[in-house]
Amino acid sequence: LGKIWTLSDIDKDGQLDADEFALANYLINLKLAGHAIPEKLPKHLVPPSKLVENNNNDDGMTNGTSSYP
Repeated sequence: LGKIWTLSDIDKDGQLDADEFALANYLINLKLAGHAIPEKLPKHLVPPSKLVENNNNDDGMTNGTSSYP
């Protein structure tokens, strides 16, 4: 569950907003269905409200960190 929280709390504020909660719920259901939780969050799973253009990250993955101040 800690790994799911870390991946879902994209802005690292210690709380899950509605989009982050939806992501956590999706990842929990993914795990319950027998699938592995990714080490890094694929860009296509990042909620649109959390997307930040980053030209230095060409692999389409994020480790759950954000460029927000």
